[in-house]
Amino acid sequence: MHVTTNVRMRYKYCVFFCCMYVTALIGSVVMGYRMIAIGPTLETGSIFIFPFTYFFGDIVAEVYGYKVAKNLIWTSLVCEAVFAITANLVDLLPYHGSPFHQAAYAQLVPLFMRVLLVNVVSTLISEFLNVYCVTKWKILLSGRFYWLRSLGAAAIGAFVYSISATIISFAGILTVTQMVKLMLSCYLIKEVIFVLITPVGVLIVLFLKKAERVDAYDYHTNFNPFAREISEA
Repeated sequence: MHVTTNVRMRYKYCVFFCCMYVTALIGSVVMGYRMIAIGPTLETGSIFIFPFTYFFGDIVAEVYGYKVAKNLIWTSLVCEAVFAITANLVDLLPYHGSPFHQAAYAQLVPLFMRVLLVNVVSTLISEFLNVYCVTKWKILLSGRFYWLRSLGAAAIGAFVYSISATIISFAGILTVTQMVKLMLSCYLIKEVIFVLITPVGVLIVLFLKKAERVDAYDYHTNFNPFAREISEA
């Protein structure tokens, strides 16, 4: 297997997993205010989708390196912004048809901008923290224990995200007690999802490293998410 620290996006599967990351991120936007009753608590529907951003982000960072994962995170935020803004602009156009459908769009679409604000703030912190931990720990552990690194990084990233996202999303909508309960319960559900999907991630990583013949180690990488380095396509 060829081990490299200079990864170029010339691989068969990289674009697919990057697209899956963006899909999970935008899916979490759409379902961000779909509240689900689980026992005595209310949960946001995005908790069943958003963990997959860590899942796919970890795979990209582990196989193709931090620089590719960094570009993916920034690009996905741009895609999310384009989605939210264009949806709101289209919603302002004159409509013809069922008033019921228009009323539903009028209530839902403006919320996309609030979720966008959540992700601009929370994703920049949690997602970069997640891929940083995965790639940095990879060097410290000589590439071993991906499953443990992925679980640990996702746990840290999700904890940070749960706090910031809950405050931004539901301040003024839910009470403080409700927000705390939502924060904790969402975090626990995300952790359960991480545990269930991580073994699949391990298999995917093993397959990709063999199929793509690459295993990136970020020995001399600038981990600053605002650095202007751009991975070559």
